[in-house]
Amino acid sequence: MQLKKISPQTKKTIIKASIFAAVAIIALSLTYWALIVFWLNDIVNIPFISYRYTLQDQDREVIITDIDEVNAPEDFIIPSTIDGYPVTTIADEAFLNFTRLRKVTLPDTITTIGDRAFYGCTNLSEIVPSQNINEIGEDAFVGTYYIEHSSDEDGWVYLGQVIIAYTKVFPTNTVLVASEETKAEFDPSVYNVVDITFGNVTGVTNSLFAGQEGVVFAEIPETITEIPSALFADCTSLEEVRFHDNVHSIGANAFDGCTSLTLDSEDLPNNLTNIGAYAFANTNITGAFSFPMSLLTLGEGVFQNCVNLTSFSISTDAPLASISSYMFDGCTSLATVNLPRDLTSIGQYAFRNTAIKEIRIPQAITSIQTGVFENCRNLEKVVAYDVGLRSIGQYAFRNCRSLRTFQVLDANGEVLPGSYEGMIMLPSSLTTFTAVGSDGYIFGSDSQEDAPKFSSVVIPSGVNEIQGYQFYNNTNLEHIEFELDVFYSDIDSEGNPVGTITYDSSLEIIGPSAFENCTSLEEIVIPDSVFNFNSAGFRNASSLRSISLPNNSRFSAIPASLFDGCVSLESIEIPSSVGVIRNRSFAQCVSLDYVVLPENLRQVEALSFTEMDENFVIYSLTDEPTYNRIWVENWKDESIPVYWAGEWEYNEQGIPSPISNVE
Repeated sequence: MQLKKISPQTKKTIIKASIFAAVAIIALSLTYWALIVFWLNDIVNIPFISYRYTLQDQDREVIITDIDEVNAPEDFIIPSTIDGYPVTTIADEAFLNFTRLRKVTLPDTITTIGDRAFYGCTNLSEIVPSQNINEIGEDAFVGTYYIEHSSDEDGWVYLGQVIIAYTKVFPTNTVLVASEETKAEFDPSVYNVVDITFGNVTGVTNSLFAGQEGVVFAEIPETITEIPSALFADCTSLEEVRFHDNVHSIGANAFDGCTSLTLDSEDLPNNLTNIGAYAFANTNITGAFSFPMSLLTLGEGVFQNCVNLTSFSISTDAPLASISSYMFDGCTSLATVNLPRDLTSIGQYAFRNTAIKEIRIPQAITSIQTGVFENCRNLEKVVAYDVGLRSIGQYAFRNCRSLRTFQVLDANGEVLPGSYEGMIMLPSSLTTFTAVGSDGYIFGSDSQEDAPKFSSVVIPSGVNEIQGYQFYNNTNLEHIEFELDVFYSDIDSEGNPVGTITYDSSLEIIGPSAFENCTSLEEIVIPDSVFNFNSAGFRNASSLRSISLPNNSRFSAIPASLFDGCVSLESIEIPSSVGVIRNRSFAQCVSLDYVVLPENLRQVEALSFTEMDENFVIYSLTDEPTYNRIWVENWKDESIPVYWAGEWEYNEQGIPSPISNVE
């Protein structure tokens, strides 16, 4: 067989094809190897990671919450996915004090690094950043080698396109500018002018300039749309901040403690939608202030302790739904407030320690929360609607010593009949006074000097409980009325109520010291629905002459010191349902001539009747007891005479008298 000779050209073609095939095989092998390495890198550290999901559906994301510091490697690669879901967040303190950590690689899926996430990682010297980081928490890299040795010549430390630290201290009279126009406003011989345009920087970390006492002016770069938390916190010399309209969010504590900062309403960005908690707390904002219509959400304490703020307003048509907790707390000069019509919530202590004189509660508000107006010593008048408001919280009007009027309006804004100046008429929709434990103080005062000015109160029939200390120290309170619901026993053919009329209330509980030290209160009729009194309810109500106690089978005990110090109390009928009289219940009731003890009485505690008038007499429908730990021997002063069952009778005037011929 004769072999055919291969031409040189064919040889070249074969050689080229072989080389190409070899290269392709090598490239393919390298690609597969890279994929294997990538896959291995993406899973190799998963056993050392604790994590959780943000959502419980198909769009869930993974948050890394903690690291096994004992066994995790020094060169740590954070996986881009876990269980098929993207890893997007390093949680607060996830790598806290992981001192062996030397290098960390962040995949591009990472967008958020939490507060103190790598705090105290003293040997962390290399960080391979994600290119998509948009939020870095406070002190995220403090105490790392990276922060201390990675700054540029100007002192800036970068992580990708985010500035995470400034390692120098600005001198006095530093101005931070972000445009040539602004730069031209400052004489460089007077000011230390620092350009913070930052080129392609997409974000800055929380607290970047915090505590820089040399900064007097700051302009926000146009690339920054969300001002990070605590960005300028405690910059005590900062006097002016210039925003641009691209800013739509101001982070929590952004300017907190900037005690020299003055700010006018028009200085805020026109497109601002969010202000974080305590963003402008402890600043020098002075005079009147208002929010733009664009604002949607507020964190708590936004203006806390802004002592020179005098008035606040926002358009009645504004979409803002909530005044946050502590928002104006400590704004001691704030005298005037105008709220949006559709406001649905006012948070706890929102106006505490302010100088407001009058407030109108919007119709959509259902709750006046804890301490909202506490220590508002200039507050004279509250106006609310007769629909919607269902609860008033603990300390709501505590120490409001100028409060004279709580006025109620109908749905059309007209004053309801019977709602007068000088009285507290609460909305009929009210059902709850809320308190933690027994300490209510809703209209109470710490001292009699802080007693409110109102003299009359109307409690709606739907209220279930008068909280402890609710009217404590209200020395001007003369009259209290409990509204009753009217019920008819039948309905006629035309649907009109007919028959026997009965009256009822939802009130069941009167808390401890509810009316203690109400020294002007003269008489009170307790609804029959009440069955639970607490101690000292009327203690030292020194003008109280008469009281009608409830008549129901559940009212079984007169609590300790209930009428202790009621020196004007002239008469009282103890209901037949009462089986227990606690200690000092009637102590110092020196105007009482007598009491009649009910026949079901089985327990009387120490000093229940002590320090009485010398002519005071006790008549009992029970036989003389055998004294024991239930009916104690010192239940009364020795000088007080007692007539037991069979030893007395009612005379023609209905007054109990001893039977003279009883042996």
